[in-house]
Amino acid sequence: MERLFLIILILCFETSYVFANSCCGQSTSSYSVLSMGQRLSVSTGVSLVNSVGRIFASDQFYEWENKKREVRSVALNLSGVVFEKHQVFLSTNYQEGTYKDEFGSGSTNHFSDTLLGYSYELLSEYEFSYWKPVINISALINLPTGHSIYDENRLSEGADVTGHRQWGLGVGVTVKKVYHPLAITLQGKVLRLFSREFNTTKVSHFYDSTFSLMLDYSTNLWGIIMSTGINYNHLSAKKIEPANIFSDESQNFAFVLGMQKSLENNWTLGLNYSDQTLIGPAKNSILNRTTTFNVNYNYF
Repeated sequence: MERLFLIILILCFETSYVFANSCCGQSTSSYSVLSMGQRLSVSTGVSLVNSVGRIFASDQFYEWENKKREVRSVALNLSGVVFEKHQVFLSTNYQEGTYKDEFGSGSTNHFSDTLLGYSYELLSEYEFSYWKPVINISALINLPTGHSIYDENRLSEGADVTGHRQWGLGVGVTVKKVYHPLAITLQGKVLRLFSREFNTTKVSHFYDSTFSLMLDYSTNLWGIIMSTGINYNHLSAKKIEPANIFSDESQNFAFVLGMQKSLENNWTLGLNYSDQTLIGPAKNSILNRTTTFNVNYNYF
């Protein structure tokens, strides 16, 4: 039973996504890490993002009354063990953005950026320890498969922006500790996005950082696991040429709440909700509420 609990715990963490919004760009804030005998994990999910409003550097929040911005997405996440303690993963999604105001409406479809990674289990916990966690370090690659704010865009408020569309390299750390029935997961990643030219605009390098703290509780009610936590997203400032201006840094926090249910034959269902309007401080961001339903299959 404890083994099943740990497996489901990882699933609920790896399949829950929150999107960081600077002006408009989006990036996944978590990535998958397998454990406890998992050899392969395949996960898909559908999400609905409802944008509530925008906050600028002044910290004043402007709630939209005559605007409607939504993003629907279908995600694919693959993870597999190649050798003992060594694993690889891929995360991408396909998004439909819609925008409507008093002047008109429209929608577009694009793939997001794709995140590739390799993880190594630096510290293991083969026997229970009150203090020792399981620690994984990861190397990350951002593939520029998304649609950038600096590409040609037809919709306002970045509704058709799905990624940075810049190559990137980064590192991540995942720390997990289980005190059954409670589990704690801390994950962070930092990506350096390299400079790129978009038509007549050149964007400098910048950093995309995310940090997550998740608490999971295994209930005695039909094997359901409840999850809650906080995500922090930050984009550094970047230089825009030939205008020779700097975009402001952006940040936001999200409160996350979810539940997962294990089925027979290694299937798991999950429902997650995140809200960027509840906690802060946020800066230079579009604030969203996101609902995600996901399905996960594991091979051992």
